[in-house]
Amino acid sequence: LVDISSRVNPKPQSAAINRALETITYIGVSLSLLGLAATIATLLFIKSERQKDVSKYHIQLCCALFGMLLVFVIGIDRTEHFGGCVTVSVLIHYFTLVAVMWMGAEAVLMFQKIV
Repeated sequence: LVDISSRVNPKPQSAAINRALETITYIGVSLSLLGLAATIATLLFIKSERQKDVSKYHIQLCCALFGMLLVFVIGIDRTEHFGGCVTVSVLIHYFTLVAVMWMGAEAVLMFQKIV
């Protein structure tokens, strides 16, 4: 995550705007986490869905996205220590790469089924 707002808009934002943006971010990420948890639970607990190849890929993709969002929510403000900041950034990048890999694997699976 890179903050380029100081280059685009050199004047600082007010505290009220920052608080509003943080609130919107936390609400959006929380709703996404709830949706991902519901998707994972649905795919795991319904046996007929769990046995499909596509569902196995969906579960892994949802777990990667869930991990990325969870690390984001827990660690986005942990910038006091260099080690914590690096750990959070490495985990976010890792989960993002894993999610992209599962999307690619799912695309290959869909291609194989269609063609």
